[in-house]
Amino acid sequence: GHSLNSIFEVTKSMEFQNLDDKSRVKPDVLKRGIWYYIELVFGTAHDDYDYHQTNQILPIELKKYCKKVTCFPEMVNYSDYVNIPFGLAA
Repeated sequence: GHSLNSIFEVTKSMEFQNLDDKSRVKPDVLKRGIWYYIELVFGTAHDDYDYHQTNQILPIELKKYCKKVTCFPEMVNYSDYVNIPFGLAA
């Protein structure tokens, strides 16, 4: 399996070049929200981060996708990839 560090390094290096105009969320804010959400999924919470902000910037569809990719990668299929919320697909 992948270590948490390797998962977080991938998230850290992501570039949202195809971020659609509807999102109106800055890529660095979105990346940070995904990062903290994934840490929370793995049981790591930070006292200095406002998780309410994460709830505002990450729609439930994106949270479901992130959780599936991080917790159940063997279940991710092509349909999941082409339906990534926010136009994040390459």
